[in-house]
Amino acid sequence: MPANLSLDELIQYTDWERQRWFDRLRQSGDHALTFTAGPNGDGRFDRVGDLMRHIFSAEKRYIERLSGLPLSDTSAIPTDRLDTLLQFSCESRKNLREFVASFPANEWDVPKEFLVLDYKTTATPRKIVVGRRFRQASLTQARARSGVQ
Repeated sequence: MPANLSLDELIQYTDWERQRWFDRLRQSGDHALTFTAGPNGDGRFDRVGDLMRHIFSAEKRYIERLSGLPLSDTSAIPTDRLDTLLQFSCESRKNLREFVASFPANEWDVPKEFLVLDYKTTATPRKIVVGRRFRQASLTQARARSGVQ
């Protein structure tokens, strides 16, 4: 049976998942953000807070790339304060929702070239928003949960 989920349903699911994250993290306090993100990372995001900032930064930058905006420097956002990360999460998700609501339907499947770090890549906006965004979020959320549960 094929899964025919809408983008709105995927956003709702990850909203629910994020809320579960933040509920658990609130129970543990800010110090939970300093827990290790697990042994299988690539060394860029050693702590849960680092990983969370990365997830929300990626969401924000995907929308900035697709909108032709300059990329935000999120390195100054503290990774050891839950309230700050929650606020950033809400901001990145608001931007995603606004983008999805306003993006022209006839452009979702038109390939575009993007610069990601030092690499050029070609992808459709649908693939960027749905494929990369949600695949990355589910993988990194699973890693972050491993340090929180």
